[in-house]
Amino acid sequence: MILALASLGFFLGLHFVVYRRLAAPFHLQLKVSRGIASVVLVAVGLASLVRFWPMWRHAFLDPQPATSWAVGAVLFLAGHLVADLLWLGVGVVAAGSSPRRDLVVHHLVGLVACSLSLGLGFGQALIAVALTAEAMPVATGIGAVGRITESARLEHLASNAGLLVLLLWRLPAWLLVITACVLALARHGGPVVPPRLYLLCIAAAAALVGLDVFWVQRALASRRVVAAPAGATPR
Repeated sequence: MILALASLGFFLGLHFVVYRRLAAPFHLQLKVSRGIASVVLVAVGLASLVRFWPMWRHAFLDPQPATSWAVGAVLFLAGHLVADLLWLGVGVVAAGSSPRRDLVVHHLVGLVACSLSLGLGFGQALIAVALTAEAMPVATGIGAVGRITESARLEHLASNAGLLVLLLWRLPAWLLVITACVLALARHGGPVVPPRLYLLCIAAAAALVGLDVFWVQRALASRRVVAAPAGATPR
């Protein structure tokens, strides 16, 4: 819990610093601060991927002790999600900004996933590894900087980077999770992971595949209309 509160304070402080220092509309400030925050999350995710890679055959679902890196990563993520939601509320009050519904839903689902993982005692490592998917907001943040500085080149670079993240990392990652779950079920599951958790994981990963396919289609359609706007990629 202390780690979650520390994470909450850190990310709220980050949002506040960008809000005070960056002369830009609130929605662009938020993209920049979330992009910076996501660099930290991706670093945690990459470290988790290296640490837990041997668990891929069980889709990273094996339970972890309460003092493990994986549980700490889940608490760290929970603090980040709450900080973002609180800052969206600040935007409504202080700047009259309308919060993005998809972002609110995404974060609420993330909090539910964190709660289930900690409550059931499974999947903490999967959530820790999934932080690598936060490379997407990094690209969005770069695009916001391009819009603030009126750099079409930087916006275009960010759009390309976001599309590459979707096609070369996020979609293959979700497909790997589905494959690992199917193979584990074919082997009658792992030694301690209930089969129903593999089925739940398959359903969740399939939903993420569908969401990312939607974002790829949206990004490609937007690129055909105009020269890659920063808002063409998710989160």
